Amino acid sequence: MKYTQRRNSFSRFVPILLVIVITVVAVAAVIAIGRALFGKNDSGQTTTDQNVNVGQVALLSTDVGSAVRLTVRGPIVANENFRSYSITISPESREMTTYEGYLDKPIAQKKFGQ
Repeated sequence: MKYTQRRNSFSRFVPILLVIVITVVAVAAVIAIGRALFGKNDSGQTTTDQNVNVGQVALLSTDVGSAVRLTVRGPIVANENFRSYSITISPESREMTTYEGYLDKPIAQKKFGQ
């Protein structure tokens, strides 16, 4: 009688273990197929790297016609109280302009360089 009880518990355990193993293998296969279809594409990644490099080269360029500008705008207030400033840096000069109002009326300007 003890022999049949052990066999019954073992025979109940084997199908459960088999279902778990098949489920894990199926999930792994679906993930592998998904990565193959929708995963990283090497040619797309090099295009992105090239775009970043082009932007970096343009930013670091010291050509005469190139410049970098930073504009900072203040909080939203009445037109007569609104202030903003702009800093432009080129290889030849540095310029800072302070503006009044939302239509950027210049109120002060400093220019250094040529």
